[in-house]
Amino acid sequence: MNINKDTKIFASFSIKPGNNGCKFFNAGFSYYEINAIYKSFKIDNIDEAIQASKIFGFSGFSVSQPFKTQILPYIDEILEDTKQIGAANTIVLYNNKLIAHNTDYIAAQQKLNSFKNKEIYILGNGGYSKAVQYACQILNIDYIIINRTNWSDIKYIENSV
Repeated sequence: MNINKDTKIFASFSIKPGNNGCKFFNAGFSYYEINAIYKSFKIDNIDEAIQASKIFGFSGFSVSQPFKTQILPYIDEILEDTKQIGAANTIVLYNNKLIAHNTDYIAAQQKLNSFKNKEIYILGNGGYSKAVQYACQILNIDYIIINRTNWSDIKYIENSV
């Protein structure tokens, strides 16, 4: 692929960025001959990252914790599922507007489909946890959240499955 003036730019903003997204998306762009690149960025300030993405004309970006919830006040349009969850992981820039999506719950819903009529434990209460909770609600799966206040309970559930 030849990067040029028409190359679309996608990114990931994280406190601790990794390379998996870069490998996955750039391989897909190459395979399907899509004129785009994907790059992970370490950030500490979501507002500055958003401004940079607009200035440089990004087509979209993903965010990870703690930005999945922090980003919502900056968004121009939030899809209904994303509003219900209270967290976004994928942002599309369209006509300089930020449109928030949550694709985490879709993956969680697909995986949890086989857990109907069972109770599950969700570790943590961050952005991904909120997506899993939403998927459980859609599927009518009972769940218990294990967080800092009841973390010691984990030893009781360790062998319950």
